[in-house]
Amino acid sequence: MQAWLVEREDAATRVQFRVRRVLHRERSPYQTISVVELESMGRALVLDDAIQVTERDAFVYHEMLVHVPACAHPRPRRVLVVGGGDGGTLLELARHPEVERIDLVEIDRRVVEVSRRFLPWAEAAFSDPRLTLHYADGARFLERPPSRFDLILVDAPDPVGPGEALFGDAFYEAALRALQPGGMLVTQSGSIWFQSPLLAAINRRLARWFGRVHTYLASVPTYSIGPWSFTVGSSGPDPRAVDAARARRLATRYYTAEVHRAAFVLPRFVQQQLDEAIRATPRPLRAAGTRA
Repeated sequence: MQAWLVEREDAATRVQFRVRRVLHRERSPYQTISVVELESMGRALVLDDAIQVTERDAFVYHEMLVHVPACAHPRPRRVLVVGGGDGGTLLELARHPEVERIDLVEIDRRVVEVSRRFLPWAEAAFSDPRLTLHYADGARFLERPPSRFDLILVDAPDPVGPGEALFGDAFYEAALRALQPGGMLVTQSGSIWFQSPLLAAINRRLARWFGRVHTYLASVPTYSIGPWSFTVGSSGPDPRAVDAARARRLATRYYTAEVHRAAFVLPRFVQQQLDEAIRATPRPLRAAGTRA
């Protein structure tokens, strides 16, 4: 009998991946954690039956989450990662020698421990000497952060369960307070086809606090039919501008300076939806910069 992992896009749409074998499954205090081997995508970390990363396409998501803000910020020395217990974001941050300190806050210790055991990149990623690992709730962590950061990378699951608080207005306000002047926050913001209300809500909430808010896209086939979105809020630099020399030095498989610029060019229907969401938002309350 064949086993299939079913990903739910919406109430009427499903995507299936054939499972070769189940490598691990447990219930942590927060969620069900599984590692499976998919015939088409390799090993996959699955939380509450939702795929988080796979061997085959994890590099796309993590390169775009990390390198877009890191190559747009003039000097990203201190970086906070919220979530990211699979280690993929850390792996990409390690490519930036100008980063001096990385703080990662993950609510579920078992996600890190299971990832280090089963995901091929995770052990090296968590061995970075610049890393300080915190097992805590990300939203509460930002209420009293250990320092101020140049970048905050929100590597969060969908806004359900432990990840729900990482998409709220209070979280974005706390994040702005935790950033250095001119700092940036970036978060995954869902599918442009199946999670458009979430994407609009994230733009609307970020626009209350950040002077610049822009969405960019990448193709992550495990996550959704069609493009996956990321949204960045900046209190200074334009995230669409890229340090091309720094980008060229990166040993990447998806991200380039050209991809960086092109990723911000949105389909007209998406751009119109986001423009409407931001127009309905009060002007930024504590932000610097402009919305240009």
